[in-house]
Amino acid sequence: MIMGFVLCVIAVCGWVSNALSSATCEERAAQWLYRATGRRDVLYVDSDGPTADAFSRLAIPCVPITGDPYDNDRYPYVKLRASCVVPFYVRVYYHWERAAEVGGTGELRHLCVFGKMWDFGEVGHFVF
Repeated sequence: MIMGFVLCVIAVCGWVSNALSSATCEERAAQWLYRATGRRDVLYVDSDGPTADAFSRLAIPCVPITGDPYDNDRYPYVKLRASCVVPFYVRVYYHWERAAEVGGTGELRHLCVFGKMWDFGEVGHFVF
């Protein structure tokens, strides 16, 4: 009985931790993506989702775009999104392109405890 209660408390604390840590994980990914794209004067970012917010919080100049970024040859293009699957664990999906057919995509993993983060690794990194 006590063990079940303890597990429930740990799970709730984990989900609260994820909610507090997701934005920080997105910011860390945004810094990494900014370096990966060559520190340009401006980045084109996905207007749907947290990408523009993460870059704005870091004061990195970005232009949110809607639709397909390939229509008007808008490079460098960046997209990211954090998701929480289990308590204390945050994944950040990323996609970046420096030019046509030059970029990468993958997932950064973080172990998070109430805003404190540790990199857990990178999965599915694909460079094209």
